[in-house]
Amino acid sequence: MNGVQGYQSLSIEQGDLIYGIDPNNDKKTSSTSKPPALGANAGSQTVLVRGTSILSIFSVPSLVLIAFGVCLAIILIGFACYKYSEISACLGPPYLYVSHSKEHNIYQITRDGCMRSTKVLFGVPRTKMDLRSMSINQYMGEPALYVADSRTETSQIMVFGECSYWSGMRSLRTTLFTTDGPFGTGAQHPYGITFDFDENIYSSFQHTNVVLRASRDSFNALQTFQRLAFATESKNSADVWYGSRSGPYPGTFFQFGNGTGENPQDQGVRGIAWVMSNRGPNLWMNNELDNAVYIVDAEATRVKLLSVKYPVGIFHNPEAESIEQRQLVYVGSRGKKSGFVYAFDKDTFKLVKQYTLIGMTHPTGIAVHDVLYVADQRLGAILTFDLNSTQFIKNIWERSTGGDLEQITLTNC
Repeated sequence: MNGVQGYQSLSIEQGDLIYGIDPNNDKKTSSTSKPPALGANAGSQTVLVRGTSILSIFSVPSLVLIAFGVCLAIILIGFACYKYSEISACLGPPYLYVSHSKEHNIYQITRDGCMRSTKVLFGVPRTKMDLRSMSINQYMGEPALYVADSRTETSQIMVFGECSYWSGMRSLRTTLFTTDGPFGTGAQHPYGITFDFDENIYSSFQHTNVVLRASRDSFNALQTFQRLAFATESKNSADVWYGSRSGPYPGTFFQFGNGTGENPQDQGVRGIAWVMSNRGPNLWMNNELDNAVYIVDAEATRVKLLSVKYPVGIFHNPEAESIEQRQLVYVGSRGKKSGFVYAFDKDTFKLVKQYTLIGMTHPTGIAVHDVLYVADQRLGAILTFDLNSTQFIKNIWERSTGGDLEQITLTNC
């Protein structure tokens, strides 16, 4: 250190401002004078300073960039803390999955309307799906999400695996009820999804007015009944044949009307649900064309016919905490001026309660937890109702573009 203990030697250009310590009086001094040339190093001089100033290490532009980076980091940390506190303030599980035909994926929101994810499904084409019903069940012994895709080019049921621990998304595992599979042309435009008590899967198909069924996991077409329980009350039952012109569609459980018409006006069959009654298992099937809910047993023999105007959505939770809720089946009824959600007793088939709201005309999605949740397609909103009083509570979530809401289902992840 040039023989001076505790000082460092710095080389600086002539004319630069020098900050240092005078070793004689220990006071800070500065100089802008140009020092004389020192031999070969005439363009610079050596000064003695106690320690090293940060200004002598970084240039002014570098300091500006460092300050900007620190400020940006503080802003990002603050935003992350804000978002975390915002999500933490929302309700925990179960959450709501929301399907819609135009966004080509599934939203996950909390039960008080906080958005958790705009993309639940992983590994699917964004612009090639029109999503309808969803159902959570098992696939190969693991929890799985079944989703109906009604797009003409695909027309299938997709099966997604468990939620990712890190992202919460579900990856595609397999598909079934495809038009090029064992079900042939009967599997067109799937809508409802349900499972019987052996976990075989049933799906309703609007374009062919049929309910098809497949075995669990393998998804093979189950045996078609030799005696089809045809809906003789169906409005389009004249000059009828069962399924295709060559016979029933493979895997047919119940055929409504002319199954080969593929007429959008004849898309009667909608939501379906297996329900265990005191008589045994019953399949509830909404038929919008017939203004009726068909209730049949495990042999597809009719048990009851409920008169409901344009029935679309359906919901039943056999594992509800409340005994009363385990007893009820909810059916959404569409109307031009007003829609309703009716709660029927699963054993007596009597109407127990009804829910409505001015402006609610197309209740496609229904779920029940602490309140009744209704996804109305016309309003593009999820509405909540008090289960006991049937009074409207509030709108918890609404799509900014409106419309196109299809179904909702509860999920713990």
